[in-house]
Amino acid sequence: MRKMLFALLLASLCYTQAVHAAPDYRAINSEAVQAHILPRLAKLQSTTRAFADAAKPGCGEREALRRGWQQAMLAWQGVQHLRFGPVLLFNRYQRFAYWPDPRNSIPRQMNELFASGKLPDFHAGSIAVQGMGALERVLFDGKETAKLEDDAFRCQWLQAATENLAGMAKDINDDWGKGRNYAQQFVAAKGDLVVYAGPEEATLDLFKALHAAVELVADHKLNRPMGKSLREQKPMAAEYWRSGMSGAAIAANIAAARELFAAMAAKVPDRALAADLSKRFDDLASRTAALHLEDALADPSARPGLEKLRADLLAVKSMLAEKLAPTLEIPVGFNALDGD
Repeated sequence: MRKMLFALLLASLCYTQAVHAAPDYRAINSEAVQAHILPRLAKLQSTTRAFADAAKPGCGEREALRRGWQQAMLAWQGVQHLRFGPVLLFNRYQRFAYWPDPRNSIPRQMNELFASGKLPDFHAGSIAVQGMGALERVLFDGKETAKLEDDAFRCQWLQAATENLAGMAKDINDDWGKGRNYAQQFVAAKGDLVVYAGPEEATLDLFKALHAAVELVADHKLNRPMGKSLREQKPMAAEYWRSGMSGAAIAANIAAARELFAAMAAKVPDRALAADLSKRFDDLASRTAALHLEDALADPSARPGLEKLRADLLAVKSMLAEKLAPTLEIPVGFNALDGD
């Protein structure tokens, strides 16, 4: 009897230790890099390169330029949540896409730029006259687009701006890869480019990225244009309302978050939580895949569906902070969008 009780006690102890075993941070980091980060950075490089190549012959092929912008923008949405590492060097993150633009700096500074007839210094100059937002305005605002073929300087700026994006994307991808080996240093949490005390701090950056992806959509990309009520809606506060791509950007954000969590999920100690979050991300990805935010905002009958989507995103955001962070044994005293 004593042997049986001892065996049961030992089994119980082993089970308890297994349940509370420390997460394998290095395995989480490696899988996230290989399955999520590197493929998406490669996609960003290829789409921005294609966009720049489309602009090389000139600005007469308007639809080709618009398609180039759309593909590059969606690729950016797939990495927009990764607010650490090489993307922060040389202010690349803000230079890639300046949004929100609370002071309406882009149209004002773009008008000043075109009046000056002098190309800006993309590296040290204003972030408002480069990146996805500025390019969207020139390519999708009717009045601005009509001037492209008649104003050689505008086309010259567009060619330079697209080359700037392609160059930044290549530099970011190179820094993660064999150029500076940031990926290897990130996984090992060692090297001259990282300041992590251990792999768990690198996992914390991944968690912040996951949390930020959901927070950005729920609290900003949906909340800003939706407002508190139908009467308080502000459709032009949506991220890419000029191109009608606000919903597609959200879908890309959620697809990226889903993919990042999938890369982490196998090593989440709480298996029931991992399964629940996986199911929720699948649901959110399915519901946003065909989202056309501009149409939904214009249709009062679509308001309840948008409110439900926002509520479900906020629920996942809370689960990440209140349940996933503790099971991964990482702190949550931060604002993910501040990058603290």
